[in-house]
Amino acid sequence: MPEPDLTILVCKTKGAFLLRPDKDNRHRSIDGPFCDGWPISHMVGDPETGVMWAGDNGET
Repeated sequence: MPEPDLTILVCKTKGAFLLRPDKDNRHRSIDGPFCDGWPISHMVGDPETGVMWAGDNGET
């Protein structure tokens, strides 16, 4: 069974970002911002379904 890709979930004051590996797992691409302009303080993802949730810090 192949190793799953590691996606890094990044929370910033400008939104949520995903760092995804390339085929060789040597470089990462940045996807986002998601929730553009919202200060995201927490993210979690379900690797089985691909669903991700993000929470702001209540300052929006």
